[in-house]
Amino acid sequence: MAISPEVIRLIDQKLAPLIRTGCRIDRIKMVCAAGTELVKQGSVETSVGPLRVESSNFVPKGRAYLIEDHYKGFTWVR
Repeated sequence: MAISPEVIRLIDQKLAPLIRTGCRIDRIKMVCAAGTELVKQGSVETSVGPLRVESSNFVPKGRAYLIEDHYKGFTWVR
């Protein structure tokens, strides 16, 4: 199943401030609810490159967040 362009735009919009503040795309991951389509794919192609996707049992369906590996940047994606 393909990810909708609206979802990609939302992810790109939320990624932009993290990238501007010095976070690198290879160190950022998106954490979302276990069992979602994004988790099954393992990554999503964004305007700045591939973004890793990981699951969490603590994130409710319909929510996700972006976090830099060294906790330099964080933002919610709805």
